[in-house]
Amino acid sequence: MKLLAAALASIVIALIVVACGGEGVSSQEKLAKYFQEFERVEAELKEQAEFSGGFDAPRLNADFQSAIAGVSPPGEAQVLHDELVDALEVYTQVLQDFADRPQSPDFPDLNPLKKIQERVIAACDGLEELATQRGIEVHLGCASSSPPGAKPTSPAE
Repeated sequence: MKLLAAALASIVIALIVVACGGEGVSSQEKLAKYFQEFERVEAELKEQAEFSGGFDAPRLNADFQSAIAGVSPPGEAQVLHDELVDALEVYTQVLQDFADRPQSPDFPDLNPLKKIQERVIAACDGLEELATQRGIEVHLGCASSSPPGAKPTSPAE
């Protein structure tokens, strides 16, 4: 009877450890692995953009958004990660809208593009700030303000 109780207690403890994410990996390590994966995805897609000459910005940004959406953030990065993924989705749509517009001698209104770029930058900067606060060195390309394939514009323009 005591053996059965001890076995059940061990199973319950194991289930609690697994349910709480106690795989022996600290939250710092999980966050570091998230940023490593993020940087790996970003580097691969930047290489793709350079190879293609960046001529299909909507497709490149859709690929970037999809790849980043597939990276699983730890809890403390979830909100910023989700905001970045959402902003990238809108950014891709705005780029596609620009690409699909009829040829016109009139210069298009760039405000929608600038606004969504600011959202992308803010989410990216937030992730970099989180990493910095936790002592993790990352280079997510926020300063360039654009996902792979996009041409950066300054907010002052």
